[in-house]
Parts: sequence; C-alpha cells; structure tokens
Amino acid sequence: MALTLADVAAVAAVLGFGAMTQSAIGFGMGMVSIPLLVWLGHPLPHAVALVLGAGVFQTSYGTWLLRRHVRWRRAFVIAAFQLVGVVAGVAGMAMLVGISEATVKQGLGAMVLLALVAQVALRPTPRERLAPPWMGVAGALAGFGAGLVGMGGPPLVFYALAHRWERDVTRAFLWSQFALATPVVATLLAFEFGANVLLFVALGAAMVPVVILGVRAGLFLTRAWSPEGLRRAGLAMLFALASTSLVGPLL
Repeated sequence: MALTLADVAAVAAVLGFGAMTQSAIGFGMGMVSIPLLVWLGHPLPHAVALVLGAGVFQTSYGTWLLRRHVRWRRAFVIAAFQLVGVVAGVAGMAMLVGISEATVKQGLGAMVLLALVAQVALRPTPRERLAPPWMGVAGALAGFGAGLVGMGGPPLVFYALAHRWERDVTRAFLWSQFALATPVVATLLAFEFGANVLLFVALGAAMVPVVILGVRAGLFLTRAWSPEGLRRAGLAMLFALASTSLVGPLL
C-alpha cells in the first residue's frame, strides 16, 4: 500500500489522538487507533504495525527508567506465555483478514466491546500475590489479543490490578511486557504478511513526536477535566467507535 502525504498526515492524527486518549483515561491507544486506521483503509496487519512502532519508544524508554521496579523473572515468564499466545493470535489474524474487510471491522468492534465490558465489570480484589498459573493465563491471553488485533493490554492490566503494587511497579510491569512483546509481534507479522510490515513499524516509530504531543494533550485534559468525567467521555467514545465497527458493515 503506497502512502501519500495525506495518508501519512491522517496516520499521524490517528496516532496522536490515540496517545491523547491513553494519556487522559489510562488506556485506549490500540482500541482507538487500530479501528480508525482500518476504517481509513489500512489492512489490519499494517494498522497493528503502526501502533507497535508508535508505542515502542515509550514502552522501552519507560522500562529503562523504571528498570529497578521490574521483577525480571516474572516478566520473562509472562513474556514466554505471550509468545505462545502471539503465534495463535497472528494465525487468527490471517484467517480474519482472509475472510473480508467487513469481518475485520466487526472483529475489531467485538474485541473493543469485550475489553470495555471487562474494564467496567471486572474489579479484581488486590492481594499480595496470585497463584502462579495466573501468569500463564494473563500472558497467553495478552499475546493472543496482541497477535489477533493488536490489543493485548487488558489481560495484563487486570493481572497488575489484582496485586497490591505501587504505581511505579505497575507501570514498570506493563511497559516491560509491551516492550518484550513488540519485537515478537512485529517479527511474526512480517513472517506471516510480508517484510513490508516492518516499514509500517518504522513509520509508526517515526511518529514519536506526534505521540508525545498527544500524551501532553491528554495530560492537559486531566488537569482541565475531572478524572471521572474524562473516563465517562472516553468510555462513551470507545463504545461508539466499537459499535460503529461492529454494526457499520451490516448497514
């Protein structure tokens, strides 16, 4: 897919908007950016690659800054389960893409709605530690979501929220998991869909200045608007986007 200057500008706008959403309400980069990029005409593998590239600097740099808070043994164990999930997820993406563009949009809408329902309905009780099998569950589900539609965050977020961790420990865990998973997802996408996927990863990485602006805009919103108001507005926007992706192709 050859990109014009207008295409690049649209990609930048979407990634900046996704980063602003993530910064303002704490989640939503992939849930906002990937459906919008697909609606703009980008194949799902390329949309996921763009978001991977856009996030790699933030997650890698954040992991380095908070490296003393990372429990590396646990991080690598969960990352290993992510690898297994990513393999299955990318295989699922190949099947999804092979059906039709409308099916891709509906699949994205369904995944976003599922994540939103989980965000609202699931409130894990924090505890000092979870049974070891939960590492495998969180990692495998996160990897599958990342490989299928580029949305692997929710299972990891729920795993983190189920612990009594300080904020920096939680952020270090999430950033380290995303940083470890990104090369695996990008490599498997390139293997399955062609090496040009890596060009879209690079283009996403080149959008880091736009992502930083989006993050700053989101932080400004958090100062100008109440956290609960922002969360409600963000959830409503994501619900509308997911519903459009799910029902739009039928209309």
